[in-house]
Amino acid sequence: MKRPLSYLVKRWRQHDRLLSDRRGTCPARDPEYLLRTQLERVLARIRETLTAKGISKRYLATQLGTSDNQIQRLLDPSILNKNLEQLYRISLLLGLELEWRVRAAA
Repeated sequence: MKRPLSYLVKRWRQHDRLLSDRRGTCPARDPEYLLRTQLERVLARIRETLTAKGISKRYLATQLGTSDNQIQRLLDPSILNKNLEQLYRISLLLGLELEWRVRAAA
């Protein structure tokens, strides 16, 4: 199910508030939830840039040497299993830089 960008922004804000409320009281976090919200952020930014630059998913598929269906799966936030190499390549095509960080949990 595709959701509008406004919905995702609202979810980000709710997520940030939830984590800030939980940091002192509940150290346990749901890894799937965190992965899903981080992927939603990345994919929303990619979709936003695609729209702003007028780049089609078909063009991305051609540039990556893959199918339109694979691009649809990559940009679907409900599918957690992603090909990171292809996400990086899409980001580079759009002039975006993906950054992954590892830090100690709070």
